[in-house]
Amino acid sequence: MSKGGTPLIKGYLPLRVVLPSRGDTFLFVKQHHASSSSSKNGESSVDHSLFICNVPFVPNVRTQVFLTALFQKFGTVEKVIVVRNPRKNPSTKFSDEDGVNNSAAVQRWKEISARSLFPEYDANDEGKFAHVHFASSSEMRSALRTMQKTLKGVEITSLELQQMQSKQDLQMDNNDDIQSDTSGDGLEKSDKKKQ
Repeated sequence: MSKGGTPLIKGYLPLRVVLPSRGDTFLFVKQHHASSSSSKNGESSVDHSLFICNVPFVPNVRTQVFLTALFQKFGTVEKVIVVRNPRKNPSTKFSDEDGVNNSAAVQRWKEISARSLFPEYDANDEGKFAHVHFASSSEMRSALRTMQKTLKGVEITSLELQQMQSKQDLQMDNNDDIQSDTSGDGLEKSDKKKQ
């Protein structure tokens, strides 16, 4: 059992999350430890990050936005990096039993299985695994201690989900503005060079 609270499961702290209309689910949280070879000049944000597993899919809310809002309850979050599967190699190729790459058949299988197995695909579902980077290692340790003492879990209200959606929409609008500003600047500079 961990000190003063929730027992660990294979080294992971289970964090109960209560979602409206979905009920209870659990995230599994562990302090991230990286090898020294992956850190830059001996210092890295890895010292103050948590590895998260089993992130729930929340309709209409990007996984990154959801996790940022959730972990902000425990401390100052610098950034969240979400991945679909940390063990999957993106360069892995599918082959038939003869070892011949049959990408057309694989693509067709993906299309059929996506419709039948996962009918509600949502682009906001970025993955079930993440690294949550806190502002400092002391923030991260304090967040872990607070999570260990949180036996009831964390309740996310409908209002909080609406706020997450609004924040996400605002971020998307800002990104659209930045892209249009950038493309506008590029045109003006090229027009000036022609003159």
